[in-house]
Amino acid sequence: MQVLKNLVKCIDDNGFRFNPDTTIFAVQHLMQQSLYLFDALSDLGIKYSNMFVCGKNYSSNADIIEELRNRNINTPLRDKYKIGVSSDADIYFDLRELSKRYNHSNALNFENTVLLDDGGHLLASADTLINKPSAFFCGVEQTGSGIHQYGIKSLKFPTVDVSSSAAKRIFEPPLIAKAVYERLISVLHDLRSPIIGIIGLGYVGQAIAESLLVDGYSIYAFDSRSDINAKSGIRIAKSINEIVNACDVIIGATGKDISKSFVSRDQFILKEKKVFVSVSSGDVEFYKLKSLFFESNAYDPESQYDIGSIPNLEMQYGDGHILLLRNGFPINFDNSLFSVPLKDIQGTICLLLIACVQSYLIRKQTHKTLIYPGRIMVDTSFQSALMKSWGEVLDVDHGISDLYLNRSTYIEQQSQLRTEPKVIRLPWVFKNWKWNF
Repeated sequence: MQVLKNLVKCIDDNGFRFNPDTTIFAVQHLMQQSLYLFDALSDLGIKYSNMFVCGKNYSSNADIIEELRNRNINTPLRDKYKIGVSSDADIYFDLRELSKRYNHSNALNFENTVLLDDGGHLLASADTLINKPSAFFCGVEQTGSGIHQYGIKSLKFPTVDVSSSAAKRIFEPPLIAKAVYERLISVLHDLRSPIIGIIGLGYVGQAIAESLLVDGYSIYAFDSRSDINAKSGIRIAKSINEIVNACDVIIGATGKDISKSFVSRDQFILKEKKVFVSVSSGDVEFYKLKSLFFESNAYDPESQYDIGSIPNLEMQYGDGHILLLRNGFPINFDNSLFSVPLKDIQGTICLLLIACVQSYLIRKQTHKTLIYPGRIMVDTSFQSALMKSWGEVLDVDHGISDLYLNRSTYIEQQSQLRTEPKVIRLPWVFKNWKWNF
């Protein structure tokens, strides 16, 4: 994690420290990289006891949660989950329990609260969970689905949108595609010449399709947008139903419940085995399909599982067979210490760290009655420096030359690509900072 280590030193060399009264309220994948992130925030002045951290049941690692508690970081106490309860419901339950501890702690009296979110649940509910005015908040959102869902389009406080950053969108999808491929390959080997369908050709969907295509698999794809330029060799379907009917393995990469379009008593008729795989956040991608397992009494929705033992759901359906991997949760996570090698994913941790600093500085440099609400672009000069440092350690080809990485206008254009509404501009908080890392 040398890039992250160098960044922490760089921030410190620029004279930055969080005030002692700063708290962090976070939703994150609690894996090894999260430990490094919270350690970095501690190195920059935030006390571990002022950190309130909620994980996700499908990605968090039990050993890392114990490490967080050993550092005196506040985390939810439960470690068992019901198979029939949605990921959204689980996260909101844990957030409510954690907010009670926050509201009964000294943190309630602290002026600065950084909301570090992955998925939008915290940003959408902070003003009801935390007993303080939203003018005291500053936010960071890691995912595109978190920005566009859960009613946070009209944010009441400044929120740095990491998901739209060029650094994340260009460098991270190949890393996720590689993680998906490594976990999917054993399933594919059990099938004879499987035809693979990918629903959703965003950055991650495209990267997965291209990886599988290189390995010789037949690929169908569908995207609701008409302007998608798929790589040669990928057959474009006209509907989700066409994908389900034609393919043996169906990969969902939309961030929405795509199974609503094909699961019904009249239309969903199987005559062979179908494997369904999610690569998006939570269990939303095949949630309607998942309900069939409970309606058919194949599984008891009240049955529980521990973190690290999420089951596959499997049953006969008509003349066919359904296999839903990992209870509909994304396959690129398996509750291990990390889903992507630490040296590769450290760039994402750097983005989250600097986004916390940037959001905090905006909050500090503007009077609370004149606070700038809404989405903020990750500083482009920082992104340029990060992409050069991060690119040097990556095992995947990001396809971007140093010529473009040195152009702040290119980074800015890429950071605004496919984001609505366009990211607002705010006063430059990193004036005179030197990015030597």
